[in-house]
Amino acid sequence: MIAEVIQEFMSNDWLPSFTKVLFHTVAADKDKFYKETVVPQIEKYAPLVEKFLLENGNNGLFLGDRETWVDVFAAETFSKLIDYGSPDALDAYPHILALINRIFNHPNIKKYVAARKSTPF
Repeated sequence: MIAEVIQEFMSNDWLPSFTKVLFHTVAADKDKFYKETVVPQIEKYAPLVEKFLLENGNNGLFLGDRETWVDVFAAETFSKLIDYGSPDALDAYPHILALINRIFNHPNIKKYVAARKSTPF
């Protein structure tokens, strides 16, 4: 269910448009587009994800006490909002930020991310 929420967040119309704005394939003001189009989507979906994180006993994961693919999926998805949108994109969602930090500091993931090629949004 959590993955479906994240997938719905990603599959809305804003993502392809934001990617085009980011990589200058369409002419648009990135900051204006981000504030008017992306921020409302964050405000719609991030509270749901934050709630799911809280409902699991506030241990920082969605299910149980070990990282799952859904934790990785969420961390990767939401981290892109910070990387490509705004450094403060998720400041109102401390549990999502903690999840991102936890996932990207997992030894195996940290090693992989350090070695992978940089990819666009």
